[in-house]
Amino acid sequence: MKDFPAWLGALGVNIKDILAAFLGAVAAALFMPSATPRQIITVVFVGTIAGNYFGEYIADKLPFGRGGACVLVGFCAMILAERAMTAARKINIPGLGGTDGTG
Repeated sequence: MKDFPAWLGALGVNIKDILAAFLGAVAAALFMPSATPRQIITVVFVGTIAGNYFGEYIADKLPFGRGGACVLVGFCAMILAERAMTAARKINIPGLGGTDGTG
């Protein structure tokens, strides 16, 4: 793309991946009927960013194209983030919110 800023490319942003992940994240937000606007914005933001950065990796592991993988990651990003946070809380690391009560 001619008008795409070079500094975004240096950060690893791919416009096609961003758009695909955004569509997946919006689809995920549509399945949240009782969500607040803040929760919906968070789902869309996290899904879009995760799909941009992890879509290529998932495309290598699963039989999807890169765009399909970005949509899938965008759709599932909040579920994966919640599971990662739950697993991280179970690890007892002082000062990082583990089960020792110091976080």
